[in-house]
Amino acid sequence: MLRHYFTPKLVKLIIHDRKFVERTKEVGHLDFILLTGSQDPGGIGNIRITRKQGTNIVTVRYDQNDEKDVMKIDYHCIRTKNGWRISDIRYTSRKSRTFPVPEPELSLVQQLSQPY
Repeated sequence: MLRHYFTPKLVKLIIHDRKFVERTKEVGHLDFILLTGSQDPGGIGNIRITRKQGTNIVTVRYDQNDEKDVMKIDYHCIRTKNGWRISDIRYTSRKSRTFPVPEPELSLVQQLSQPY
C-alpha cells in the first residue's frame, strides 16, 4: 500500500521505522499520524488544499479544536514511472492549545533518517 503513495526511498524509511518499533517495542521516529502530523486528529476541520503554483508541492492547512491554521503540511511530490508519488512531507505547526510548543519545520525524510 505504501508504494502506491510514496517514493521507494520514503517507503524504505517508513518500513525501517516500523521494524524498529516491532523489534524494540520502543517509540520510533513516527510518533504521530503521518498524514496529519498530529498524535490526536480529533477536532480537525476546515481543511484547505492548494498547489503551490509552478511547483510539485501540495499544501494542506487545517484548523483543530476551533483554532485557526494550527497546522500546515507540504507534500513534496515527484513523477515516477508509476505515477505521482510523495517524496517528502514537511510539517509546520504554530503555537496553539493543540501544539503548545510549535516545532520548527519538520521534514519526514530527515526525521526518519535520524539514528535511533
